[in-house]
Amino acid sequence: MDNKKFILFIGSVITLLLGFLSAFIPELAYMTVSTEGLNSLLSSEPYYVTVQPLIFSFNAFTIRLLVSAFGGLLCLCSIFFERKNSIPFLSFTGLSLGTIGFLLPYGSTQQVVNNYSTAVPWIGSLITLVGVLLMFLGFSLKNTHVPKLALCVIPMLLIVYLISPVLIFTGNFQLFMFLQVNIVVSTTIGLVILLGHLIIVWAGITGLHIPEKESAAISSTKMGAKK
Repeated sequence: MDNKKFILFIGSVITLLLGFLSAFIPELAYMTVSTEGLNSLLSSEPYYVTVQPLIFSFNAFTIRLLVSAFGGLLCLCSIFFERKNSIPFLSFTGLSLGTIGFLLPYGSTQQVVNNYSTAVPWIGSLITLVGVLLMFLGFSLKNTHVPKLALCVIPMLLIVYLISPVLIFTGNFQLFMFLQVNIVVSTTIGLVILLGHLIIVWAGITGLHIPEKESAAISSTKMGAKK
């Protein structure tokens, strides 16, 4: 197995295992940050960080993580069943499902009167994301038609997804809340995340081509037929 396939293999395994486990173990999927008042930016309202229980059950992130995990399974299968000289439909489908899973909606934010609660992706979801990004890296290296500039979305998505957990664990709750409730900032972050995942799908589409060797063989056959 060459380095390109190895990267795709590692990313697929991570996405499949962590995605599936996190889909049914809330403690891995997300944590909840809540406050008793929406005016906490201007006051000393307390914040509460709640890690979900270590139980096997459905949770707010179940569907999105299951979709990503299934994408990891398809990419894993592509390593063994996708021929070198074939159009990479299987790996593209797996990569697309892996990244689209993170765009699916979930019941994350609740605002009732003066109470506010939001779910933040936690270690299982974040590692699943790393797996998807490794899948994208492996796919891009295997398929030369994928624009290498698209790989810039890997650090971009990692940074954006890590902002909230870092702010929470460094105690910057007011800045965290500002990112959540400020319409301009939260919308910008959401658009960056959406754009990053869509770029992955777009880059995958560019990899759906007939490999050069097979293309050359087909051209030669057509030339011979004309003669």
